[in-house]
Amino acid sequence: MGLTRVLACITTVTAALIGAPATSAAAPMASPSPRSDVCTAFDPVHGVVVLFGGAKDIDLFADTWTWDGTAWTKRSPAHHPAPRALCAMAFDAARGLIVLFGGVGKGTRALADTWTWDGKDWTKRSPAHHPPARSGMEMAYDKTDDRVVLFGGYESDRSRVFTDTWVWDGKDWTKRSPAHHPPRRQGFALAFDAAHRDVVMFGGVDRGGYRHDETWTWDGKDWTERSPGHRPAARSDEGLAFDPAGGGVVMFGGNDGFRVFADTWAWDGKDWTKQAPAHHPSGRAEMGMAYDAAHREVVVFGGFRFDFLGDTWTWDGRDWTER
Repeated sequence: MGLTRVLACITTVTAALIGAPATSAAAPMASPSPRSDVCTAFDPVHGVVVLFGGAKDIDLFADTWTWDGTAWTKRSPAHHPAPRALCAMAFDAARGLIVLFGGVGKGTRALADTWTWDGKDWTKRSPAHHPPARSGMEMAYDKTDDRVVLFGGYESDRSRVFTDTWVWDGKDWTKRSPAHHPPRRQGFALAFDAAHRDVVMFGGVDRGGYRHDETWTWDGKDWTERSPGHRPAARSDEGLAFDPAGGGVVMFGGNDGFRVFADTWAWDGKDWTKQAPAHHPSGRAEMGMAYDAAHREVVVFGGFRFDFLGDTWTWDGRDWTER
């Protein structure tokens, strides 16, 4: 799983971290425990960011939390997915539900189950078709197609890294056959850019450990590799989210196998621009990151940087604030 890979890489590094953390602020009275590889998505129906699962060392979580712009609340649903990390989650706007797929479960077994969250409880779905079991993939809601799109990931033993594209229509998964697609990868970042009405992908790592610095977009039918004048360094396990204040999407963190990044970049539909916030989270990878439309800010939780993190930060388009 991605956690083990990052542990192996990071514990052997001697290179300095890019950047330093800002001065710590008051912590919420309650929050998820320190962890990485969580699943996050914004639920506009209830105006909260939803967080599920994650991992710390060999422990896997199956708890559900919501962030209301001020504090985290632990939920107690009657049903929930099994403990897991490295799953994918996105809000299905056409159906008004959060969709969760796959991940890695106990015994590092890749999962292929589909669940939906309605704000109160989790429901296991029984689609006629679904992607093969995997983890390390990403999903985003594609407004142009009114479907959730899923790409990539890998099997639990990493014998197979995927390059397939699937879409969820609320009832079933359908494998798409685009004329073009990114090379095989996992640990990349994916987000819907509402300003330009396409899904944006950056980075990721292949089976051999090669990190990518490519930018791809999905328009509902095909993938297109973009050619920006500037680009972030190659990396994996970064965070990406829609940022209307920046006119596109914002990216934070990740790692290249030697360094853990703490840089912030903005994509405006054509090019990447490195941001210069006065404050920022410490360098990290494998954190949860989502755009909170109710409070018009991007939320980051946890991740890994030599140890598991449990802090919460928000981005307002100019600066990061620890909550």
